[in-house]
Amino acid sequence: MGKRLQRVATRNVWDTAYETNEKSQYECYGCGHRLSVEGSPIVCPECDGQLRNCEMPME
Repeated sequence: MGKRLQRVATRNVWDTAYETNEKSQYECYGCGHRLSVEGSPIVCPECDGQLRNCEMPME
């Protein structure tokens, strides 16, 4: 019983350098605007808010 349990912190790391020729759907966290583009946009063209890739699950 004298053993200590160690907790290991883990996190998800997404490979953002991956490029594809297919269009992906993105949604803005701020205004909800959706756009379909090739590549990885950085900010929303409507409100400059942060975008999420709709193909990635929200967990």
